[in-house]
Amino acid sequence: MKKLHSLLILSFICLSIFGQNNSTPAMRADAIIRQMTRDEKIGQLNQYTSDRNATGKITADGDKANQIRQGKVGSMLNVVGVEETRKLQELAMQSRLHIPMIFGLDVIHGFRTTLPIPLGETASWDLTLIEKSAHTAATEASAYGIQWTFAPMVDIARNPRWGCVVRPVKELKGFQKIMLKKGETKQVTFTLTPKDLKFYNNEIEYINEAGDYEVFIGNSSDAGLKANFKLTL
Repeated sequence: MKKLHSLLILSFICLSIFGQNNSTPAMRADAIIRQMTRDEKIGQLNQYTSDRNATGKITADGDKANQIRQGKVGSMLNVVGVEETRKLQELAMQSRLHIPMIFGLDVIHGFRTTLPIPLGETASWDLTLIEKSAHTAATEASAYGIQWTFAPMVDIARNPRWGCVVRPVKELKGFQKIMLKKGETKQVTFTLTPKDLKFYNNEIEYINEAGDYEVFIGNSSDAGLKANFKLTL
């Protein structure tokens, strides 16, 4: 009887290992998802940024490490270096299901090696060289613990005007938070000065550029409220 029990246990172990080795990544992911609580699923959608390396204003959260341990953080931005990523990944592996985090960073035209901007690479028509530059950036970034990068996307241009260097086609200016009660309306005014339109050119000079500008008012450039003006220098 003991031999039979041992044989059954051994068979179960062999079948389990065999099943795991033949499962696809999608099957393993589905198996984990079925075990996750609602809070853990929401946690995988939660993304934080580093308290030290970020663009713009950040809000430091002293409870971040505890939230990672509880599986309430799925990814982080601007965490650079294997020492930093490993430290946070070790916290993530203390969570109930041991789901690792993903670390992302803007690696648009090179990481340690600065490469031409994507628009310049496109103008070269050299697909082999473009692929090589992307491979170089990926190799350098992965060596620093980065698994997820953000590349330029293809846009269908609706405005033929370009600046003398690459800069955002749309920039948020004059932002105001307006609180409205149901049925209430308010008149909102804002002022744009030449200083608000300055940017750094290819000589690293903070300048204005003469030309035509469009101002859109609303939650997007499709809102319908817009005006045009010309800046002369």
